[in-house]
Amino acid sequence: MNNVNTIPAPQKKTARNTLIFDLLIIMFVIMMAFGASVVVREYVVTVTQVKGISMENTLIENDRVYLWNFGKVKAGDIVRLDNPEYNPEKGDKYIIKRVIALAGDEVKIPGDGFVYVNGEKIEENYTKHYDLPFGSKIYEGKGDNDDDKEEKIYEGTKYRRGDSVQSRSKYENGGIVPDGCVFVLGDNRTISADSRTFGEFKEETIHGRAFLIMRDIKDGEKTKTIKIWLK
Repeated sequence: MNNVNTIPAPQKKTARNTLIFDLLIIMFVIMMAFGASVVVREYVVTVTQVKGISMENTLIENDRVYLWNFGKVKAGDIVRLDNPEYNPEKGDKYIIKRVIALAGDEVKIPGDGFVYVNGEKIEENYTKHYDLPFGSKIYEGKGDNDDDKEEKIYEGTKYRRGDSVQSRSKYENGGIVPDGCVFVLGDNRTISADSRTFGEFKEETIHGRAFLIMRDIKDGEKTKTIKIWLK
C-alpha cells in the first residue's frame, strides 16, 4: 500500500478574521500617525498663540504663530522663549520676542530712540514706539484729534515697562552679549519686558523660530484668515 502525504486544504478567511485584521491595520496606522504628529510637534513645527501687545505691530493678540524647532537663530528672528516670570498657577510659560544681537555682539541703547549693535544703528521699521527719554509723552488712542487720545506720561522708572536700573546702566553705554546667550527686545518698545528687564537669554531657553503668522481679520460679518510669511 502506497503512503500518500495529505496536504491540508488552505483555510478560508472568515469575516471575523478579516475584520480583526482590518482593525489591527487601522490601529497601527493611527498609532503611526499619532507618533509622527508628536515627532513633528516636538522636533519640527510648533504653533503658539499670541497673548498681549508687546510685539505689536508685528504680532497682535490672538495671532497664531508657526515656529521651526530647528536651525540656527540669527539676529532679526522672532523666537519663543522661556518666560522668566512664569508661575504655574498663572501666567504664560513662554514669551515671544525678537532677537536683536547674538553672543559676542555689543549692544548699546543710549536713549536716543535707536538701538546700536557693534557700533551700527540698526534699522527697525517694525517697532511700534521708539525708546523714549524719561518724561516723554506718548499719545495713544483712535482719531487724529489729540482730544480723542489718551495722554500717557512715562517718567522715572515707570516710563517704560522693560526698563531697569541694572539693564539700562549696562546697555546705555554699551554691553557685550555673553557666550551662549542672545539679546531680545519686543517690537512694542514702550511696554515690552525683555532683555532690558531680564538680561540676556540663554540659547537653550529658545523654543522655536517664527516663520508664519496666521491672522483672523473681520470682513463684515465674516472672518477671513490671512497668512503672513516671515523671512
